[in-house]
Parts: sequence; structure tokens; C-alpha cells
Amino acid sequence: MGDVLLLAPMIATLKQHYPQSKLSLLVQPYTAPLYAQHPLVDTLLLDWKKQGKISSIFDFFNYVKFIKNQQFDVAILPHTFDFYVALTWAAGIKMRIGDGNKPLLRPFLTHPVPVHYRNLSLHETQHNLSLLKPLGITEPNETFQFAPATEAEKITLNHLLITNGWKNDQPLVALHPSTGGSNRAWGITKYAQLAHKIQTQTPYRVVLTGAGEKDSQIANEVQAACPSALINLAGKTDIPLLKTLTQHLEAFISTDTGPMHLAALYQVPIVCLSPTKFVKPLCWGPFNTVNRVVRNTSTCPLACNPWVCKESFCTEAIGVDSVFEHFKAVLTQSPLSSTQQLHEWFKVSTQVGLFVPNPGDLAQATAFADFLKAAGIRVSISTQKPWQWRKLIQWITQNDIGIVHTFGYSVPFFGLIRALAAPNMYVPPVLVTEPWSPLITQDQWLETYLDAFRKQGK
Repeated sequence: MGDVLLLAPMIATLKQHYPQSKLSLLVQPYTAPLYAQHPLVDTLLLDWKKQGKISSIFDFFNYVKFIKNQQFDVAILPHTFDFYVALTWAAGIKMRIGDGNKPLLRPFLTHPVPVHYRNLSLHETQHNLSLLKPLGITEPNETFQFAPATEAEKITLNHLLITNGWKNDQPLVALHPSTGGSNRAWGITKYAQLAHKIQTQTPYRVVLTGAGEKDSQIANEVQAACPSALINLAGKTDIPLLKTLTQHLEAFISTDTGPMHLAALYQVPIVCLSPTKFVKPLCWGPFNTVNRVVRNTSTCPLACNPWVCKESFCTEAIGVDSVFEHFKAVLTQSPLSSTQQLHEWFKVSTQVGLFVPNPGDLAQATAFADFLKAAGIRVSISTQKPWQWRKLIQWITQNDIGIVHTFGYSVPFFGLIRALAAPNMYVPPVLVTEPWSPLITQDQWLETYLDAFRKQGK
């Protein structure tokens, strides 16, 4: 769901530059309602593969014939999966744009564009927009719109809310307590405590959202653990109703989920709970709206593998009171510039590691660390020697070091150290060697670090 929603800026930009074009989306059946009645989408095509209709080579060529009959001039392939590259190639679409970093698929693309998905200086939406360069598009549409609710949907939602205990004059805040992918759920008890705090200390009513049996069970447990009655709509809204509900919200609180990205597209203020070191707000943060990302990995001593980790260091470190304060702040927060937003996401996405093998430089490095920390930049110092590569790898992976700042010291075999650290990190660290200068501000250092990600990503 999130991947499809993050195509919205690309769609808006395409239509801005080619207003007379016919734009079709090939989507899964369950995500199709996200773009139903969207003013910029002309046709929704349901993917045969996701519907289970491709079970033989004959089915594939029937699908090719179907795509060919659409008479597409251009195919844009975000993420560039092999099946869809083969499909568009076999259909003879003249212009096929996709990720040029996939060497086996590159020959089947007419316009391969290198997309560096782990370049932390770029958001997922910006990676998608980079695929438009072969069409002569380099500037995104910053004022894109998303599909508004119909009057019938508004009436249906209003009835559903009233049936579940809502009064017309109560402003709504949504909690989406379930999660997916590589993040971790915050916990039933904490969501219940937060919901009760919101309802007893602010004028807002809390509505629980979710889809499917698993989400409904989690929402029911939150409701049961909360001393005050919540509006529990988990399992009761399809995607059109979820879109309608989202447009009624004053704020949205959850981990990095598809519904969170939907709220961002409708410019609902968001508090994003991002417990793990692995998930990077720089890549997946709430785009297009005011937001606060809440994370505290300082108590976790482990390299992050959220798919197998059973520990709760990262989730327990996020307190209810902290999230509540972020919630109150985001309601009155002014929008940030794109640079300011990037800097804020950097602070919660990764940590700067100061490499100080000479004990005589430790005092200066500590002062520099305090200087960065004053701006909210997370910093860790290592005094290991360059040849102690095992300990350096451990320091890098356990502390989620994205930048290794050496102040001019050489790190022998840094490429090897980086490669060995990579399996335990979303992105292995990049090297920065510039000496500290008191004339450089914290924002300028942030740009230096982001530039290091940009250079590594080229």
C-alpha cells in the first residue's frame, strides 16, 4: 500500500508536464481503490499476476497481448521487477524506463536510470521522480493533490462514526496500532495509555484503524486495555472509507505504515513511531506534511535485524509521555522547508561516529560531539585503533553509524570494514575526513554529511 501511495508525486509531476497524456496505473486489486476517482489517473488496470491469473507461458503471452492492446507509448517501472520488465518488453512498448542498476534487466530497458535506493539523502518519492528524467522532467510538482471523498462516502463515514460512539463536534485523532514490514509495533499497553491520555487531557477523540483479522484483534486489545471508550473502526472500513476518514483527522499516530503515508498525502499532521535502527525516516518519513518522528535507540546494544529480533529495547525506549508531547507539538507545528525536513530526518535516521584513535585528540572530539548534540545530532565516539577492525565493525553496527568522521585520520581497509558491516545495516557507513572548524555551523555539518551520502550513492 505504501509503495503505491508514494507514486503520487510522480503522477502529479507527469500530468503537470504532459497534461494531455493518458495515464494508466497497473495495480493490485486491493490497492486499486487508492486511486479510484483520482483526478489525474485515467485508467486503473488490475495486475493479472497479483490476481493469480499467470500460471503458464500461455497466460503470460495472453497478458502481453492485453498490455499491447493498450497501445502504451511509455512504461515506467518503479523498483523494476523482472516479470514486469519482461511483460513491457514483450509487449513492444517503445520507451521502457526503469532502474539501470539491475544489470540483468538493463538490456531490456530502453532508458535505464540508475536509482540508488539506499542513498540516504533521497526520499522514496524522489527516487521515483528520478525515473522521469528520460522524459525531460527534472523538477517535481510540489502541489500535487490526492483524490477527495465523495458525498456518499462522507455520509457513510458519518453514520459509521456515530454508530461507534462519535459526536459530530468531536475532533478526531487516529491511532493505527498494527505494523508491517521491517519496523516493530510499539505495544498494546502503550497505545492504550496514549489513547487514554489524549482523550482525558485534550478535546480529541481517538479512533482506531486497521484492516483484516490481525489488525482488528490488535485494535480490540488496545480498546480493552484503555480505561476510556475509543472509536474502534478496525476491520470496519474499506479503502474508500479509510480515505474519507483520513480527510477528517486532526492528526495520525502510527509506525511507518501504508495508512500513515495516506495521511501524509492528505497533509494530516503525523507522529511517526520508528523504533528500529533499520528503518530510515530519510527514505520513508511522512512526506508532504508536518510530522514528528519518534525514536530512541540509545538503549539497544544490538545490530538491528527487525525480522528476527525478539528484544524490546527499541520499543520500550519510546515512552508514552514523549509521544504525547510530540502529538501536542505537531498540532501547532509550522511546515518545514525541504532542507529543514531533511536535517530533522537525518537526526533520527542515523548516528555520526567520531573516529579518534589518538588519545590526545579525545578532548577536542568530545567538544565537537557536544557541539553536534546541541543541535540534536546523535554522536558516538570510538577510540579503537585502525587495525582493530573487528571492534570497529561492532561499534558501527551496534550504534547504527551512518557517518564515520575521521578528522583526517586514515582508516586502512575501510572499504572492507564497510562491506563486512553491510549485512547488519540498512546502509553501511560513509567516510567523512574534514577537520573540525568552529566556523562551520551544525546545519553546514549536516549538509556535509548528506553530501557524503550523495557522493556514495552516485
